[in-house]
Amino acid sequence: MPVPQRDPSQPASEAGTLSERAATLVEHDILSGLLAPGARLGIVDLVQRYEIGATPLREGLSRLVSRGLIVGIGQRGFRVADVSREDLLDITLMRTAVEIEAIRLSIIHGDDAWEAGILSTLHQMC
Repeated sequence: MPVPQRDPSQPASEAGTLSERAATLVEHDILSGLLAPGARLGIVDLVQRYEIGATPLREGLSRLVSRGLIVGIGQRGFRVADVSREDLLDITLMRTAVEIEAIRLSIIHGDDAWEAGILSTLHQMC
């Protein structure tokens, strides 16, 4: 299958859009587990996978490097960033703090219909 390339006659914003699309697709695959921590991200493979040209793909990967989702390895390409035990602990602690606050606010602001919905869902789970 031929790789779509940016038409030089199209505005540069189109290239920006393609690099944003590339970043979004790779990010989705990382967060959903399709691309595992430490996995090599070969440009040729990604061009075929996402049907996006190599230049916007590299730009998209650079965006993800700045966000810490992938790492650039000199002239050797890109890899999905590893996740350490400390990273997972930080994520778990932050998620717990946010969810506790969400539950607290739900209880404070919930009405009878909200409580009935909670009880109904609880009964369905049992």
